[in-house]
Amino acid sequence: MRDSPGRVLRRLAPTGLRSRLAAWVALVTLVGTAILFLVVYGGTAAELRGQIDRELSGDAGELAHNLALADASTTARLSQAATRYIRNQPFKASSTLLFAIVPGAATSTNRPELFASNMADRGETPAQQGRENRLATRLLTAPLGYSTVVLADVGKLRLLKRSVRIRGAPAVTVGAGEPLAPVAHAQHSVARAFILAGILALAGAIFASYLVGDRVSRPLRRMASVAARVDAGDLHPRIHDVGTQGDELKVLADAFNHMLDRLTEAFAAQRAFLADASHELRTPLTVIRGQLEVLASEEAPSASEVRRVERLARAEIARVSRLVDDLLLLAKSEQTQFLLSESIDLRTYVSELWDGMILLAPRRF
Repeated sequence: MRDSPGRVLRRLAPTGLRSRLAAWVALVTLVGTAILFLVVYGGTAAELRGQIDRELSGDAGELAHNLALADASTTARLSQAATRYIRNQPFKASSTLLFAIVPGAATSTNRPELFASNMADRGETPAQQGRENRLATRLLTAPLGYSTVVLADVGKLRLLKRSVRIRGAPAVTVGAGEPLAPVAHAQHSVARAFILAGILALAGAIFASYLVGDRVSRPLRRMASVAARVDAGDLHPRIHDVGTQGDELKVLADAFNHMLDRLTEAFAAQRAFLADASHELRTPLTVIRGQLEVLASEEAPSASEVRRVERLARAEIARVSRLVDDLLLLAKSEQTQFLLSESIDLRTYVSELWDGMILLAPRRF
């Protein structure tokens, strides 16, 4: 019969205090590291995207401002002004894309390869170039504002498009874009750093929690050892030297030692009780045996002697019965409402008590 998943998990679960403590600390550390990783991972991406958006806003704003200042009354002059501004921009390591779409003129851009081209690039088939052209149309069809597009040679590109009204000319669409590869690279770096740090933190937490668990469970293991010796019958061992382990363990050790003291007293009282009970039972039996021996030593005992011995034997047997009843009563003494009131014949009780006492030795009352 195959074990269920729950049974397998219970079988694999740690059973010792040290192992359980190490497992819980490892779980808490893992969950905390995961939450911190998600926060930092998402925060890194948000911060970098925000920085890219601010840079794109500045680049697109500068391009729109220069086109507004240009003396371009025709579409051709406006396209030439846009091309001249874009070509004069210095090369950036981030490969920022700048473009201006002037109606009726070619697109002015510093990255013409990203826009649709009818000629296939070197080493590419016409089918591959057609696919790239279809992806490049996303630059032209992207809505105004911020958006993210995927291009063939760039990957994910953060794009900002704005519509600019130029006096005496149709509306011009200016745009700026920047690849999101640095964001992904930064996120991957954060992930690698967190994985390494998480592994080290997890190993350190498990090791430290195991040491702490060993220190915390040491008095408990000592208590278990003492309990095992007590279970074997030795009531002498006690738990000491737990003053530095915490108030809770000290209270537990004191309670455990007090319990052992009470057990020792209880066993001593039990032994004393057994000795007293044996003595009390032996006395009437000795009287009965002595009277029977006296009776047996006579060859022809008289009827009165036989009745006397019989009366004494009955009295001692009654005494033994009372002792047995007292023992049973003592065994039931821990029960609630075990005492019951009952009327007795005082004269008969005193007479039986007197007869039992005067046979052992002379007494004065």
